[in-house]
Amino acid sequence: MRIFDEQGQELDLENIDLSLGYLKNEKLFLQHSPRITHYKVNCFIFDDNSHYYPVDENDSHIKVINAEKGQFDYIPDKDETRVLKGAAIGLVVDKEAEDIYEDIQRYILYREDELELRELPSRMNNAEDSIVETQENLEEANLNIEDLILLMAEILGGEEEIPEEEQEEEIEISESPEEENLESEEYQLPDTELAPKLEEEENSELNNEIDLQPEEEPSNNNEEEITESSNNEEEPII
Repeated sequence: MRIFDEQGQELDLENIDLSLGYLKNEKLFLQHSPRITHYKVNCFIFDDNSHYYPVDENDSHIKVINAEKGQFDYIPDKDETRVLKGAAIGLVVDKEAEDIYEDIQRYILYREDELELRELPSRMNNAEDSIVETQENLEEANLNIEDLILLMAEILGGEEEIPEEEQEEEIEISESPEEENLESEEYQLPDTELAPKLEEEENSELNNEIDLQPEEEPSNNNEEEITESSNNEEEPII
């Protein structure tokens, strides 16, 4: 079976890319065949109104002049004196008219939208594969993260652990709770001892403030009083 493209050019099957197009069964018109007919004699009619019906188209009394145009003649017997008046003829169809076709295949390219639809299943399959691969990678990553977390926990836990020897030394060096309480009591004086000390500190501060204040100048009245008193002291008593 021959293959043609959409422009009518014949192609070889080896040069056809079925991913870009498809083959469609068609019929290639070759030619028109007309109807084929001929005539035959159904009956001969004589001048005396007698009739003769041939046995078939090959009857010995039939003389074919032009079967396609319906021209025949009668062949009489040797002693026959009848004169042929006419003949009744009929049309015989040998072959009906028809168009002759050849079975072929037509190579038709896909349109852009058809190509997208054809590629859609493969894209979906690729997407599903990528999703599955991503999930597997995520699961592996989660496992790696969990392993990393466990490893870090082990490392940190190992650093926080103190050897038993160091723990014993710390226990020996650390003081007992009773000694700590005694030391705190030494620095905390009772209220009865604190009160006099606070009063002494306040008095010392007040004295310092008084010493820093300037001395007031004595007024004139005081000077007169002082002079009078001094005069009185000098005068002798009679």
